[in-house]
Amino acid sequence: MPTPQTVTKMESSETRALVIRLQWFSVAWMVVEAAGGLLAAWQSHSTALLAFGGDSLIELFSSVLVLTLAFRPAIAHPERAGKLASMLLLALAGIILYAADLRLIHHVDTKPTGWGLAILAGSVLIMPWLAQRKRKLSRIASNRVVRADAAQSAVCGYMAGIGLAGLLLQRWLHVDWADPIAALLILPFVLHEAREAWSGQGCTCCS
Repeated sequence: MPTPQTVTKMESSETRALVIRLQWFSVAWMVVEAAGGLLAAWQSHSTALLAFGGDSLIELFSSVLVLTLAFRPAIAHPERAGKLASMLLLALAGIILYAADLRLIHHVDTKPTGWGLAILAGSVLIMPWLAQRKRKLSRIASNRVVRADAAQSAVCGYMAGIGLAGLLLQRWLHVDWADPIAALLILPFVLHEAREAWSGQGCTCCS
């Protein structure tokens, strides 16, 4: 008959396997988000998609770190990765602000593509589900790294919703300023992520 210690180890092993599978799914979707979002941004001249795709690229870096660090002993100076992610997010914030200002001042025409809309719509559906699953597993495993990554997934879902609303207004109602305004609404989320990554409070790379 299994002892309580054996049962606990089995449950811990199963939880770890679930987290790893979920993170691999998250990494795969982040690749789709980043590559698809940035390609669609280039094709459609969309600042909102540029913001979303750029953030997804940095979150991909973060998700890979979860796979590396979530169930390993603390390594030397893990906070360096958090500060790097923070600097990348701040650089992205500057690019978003510059591109949005150009769109608003020079009235660059945005032509939303079906691919870009599909990426954002997919994220609106997938990221909240991922966040909910990660939160549940983080409670079971008592793992702060996975809990922080769940928060990032939730934020990504909010950003996708804002970007999707902006592009739909642009496409259906021909509201020229909707795309750059959506990008500027995404900007506070990016800055919030940058602040938390720098402090280590929300960075998935700090265990």
